[in-house]
Amino acid sequence: MYPFRVVLQRNIAFMAVILLIASMLKYIRQLLLIPTVWFVGSLLVMFICTGGVVYSVLHNVPWFKFERDEFGKTYVAEYFMRGQRGQWAGEGYIVSFLTVLTGLLFVFLTQIHKYVQGTQKIRIVFCTVCFVIYSLTQMILACYKIKSPWYGPTFFPPGHYQMGPLMNDQGSNI
Repeated sequence: MYPFRVVLQRNIAFMAVILLIASMLKYIRQLLLIPTVWFVGSLLVMFICTGGVVYSVLHNVPWFKFERDEFGKTYVAEYFMRGQRGQWAGEGYIVSFLTVLTGLLFVFLTQIHKYVQGTQKIRIVFCTVCFVIYSLTQMILACYKIKSPWYGPTFFPPGHYQMGPLMNDQGSNI
């Protein structure tokens, strides 16, 4: 049980914080009405959430796996932790950055006519951005394949699967 004086001080401090936040919102209201501010804020939230920033800070995760060579010089031994049950902090930031950048390029494709004039230039920029998006997606897949070496989607089933008519794969059905 706290004395009345301590409870009163804490309540006054709490109300002061609430009033400070309310007065700040009053002054930044115009800033909060700009859609670009919300877009940039959402990109920041996306980067923080997909990169594992909160987990990395709370658990003090190292950026990468560092080791020393025979001369005592430090070098990065592993950028991506093998296996799916853990990750280095830098690994999460790399994949998060690639993902956010890919999304930004898709947004740019929808607004390309505002930044580039002329049909021929739009086509060139569009093809270039599509190639960059494809390259970034391949980088993300390469990062995932490091974490999950078994991942390898193809259109056709693997060679060791049973092939032929459906009756060959019926098992013990009568």
